[in-house]
Amino acid sequence: MRILAIVQGEFGNRKVRNLRKHAPSEWRVEALKLPPALPLILDDLDEFLPDHLPDVDLVLALGESPSAMELVPEVVRRSGAKAAIIPVDDSEWLPPGLKAQIKRELESLGVAFVFPTPFCALAGGRDPRIKGFSEYFGKPELRVEVEDGFVREVKVLRDAPCGNTRYVAEKLRGARVEKASMLAQQYHHQYPCLASSIKDRYAHDNMMNRAGRILEKEIKRNLPSAS
Repeated sequence: MRILAIVQGEFGNRKVRNLRKHAPSEWRVEALKLPPALPLILDDLDEFLPDHLPDVDLVLALGESPSAMELVPEVVRRSGAKAAIIPVDDSEWLPPGLKAQIKRELESLGVAFVFPTPFCALAGGRDPRIKGFSEYFGKPELRVEVEDGFVREVKVLRDAPCGNTRYVAEKLRGARVEKASMLAQQYHHQYPCLASSIKDRYAHDNMMNRAGRILEKEIKRNLPSAS
């Protein structure tokens, strides 16, 4: 699979590094790096996008501002991508009005898309490219082995795109079972989680808490006490 990630800062760069390190060897992950600061109004898209973009199957929108997200449909068009994943890790970067605009533009292009909220909520999808991506990255999926009341091994079946799940899995080895859930939350924040810690004006919560609950639920599902 050929992937083009739109990045604007360290949050996107970290996700790209994790994908390149742990994706299947036949995947090609390229990055379109945008300036850290973009004007609020983009009058000339050619000023910010190169004349040539690589032909890809899937676009990942990892921008960190509304202006960067506004470029997503044009990046999809120029790259020939047939699918796009546009995570909502911070609704200040992708407010509802802009999300609706991007949705309309991608629909007009006949492109499949999803808006996982946050990115680590992604699980499956009808489009084969999105589904293929989410087999490896998205909603954390683990297999936990317990022995004599301790976590002996944590195997990552599906990692969060930022790599948080692998970090937590490594830290949990050797933990007492009754403390594993609490420690998972602690390690999740230590990584740190890349979702916003600011209260979301639209969801009355923050994305970091959502991401933490997703991981905690998966940990609990795997522990003896969950049955």
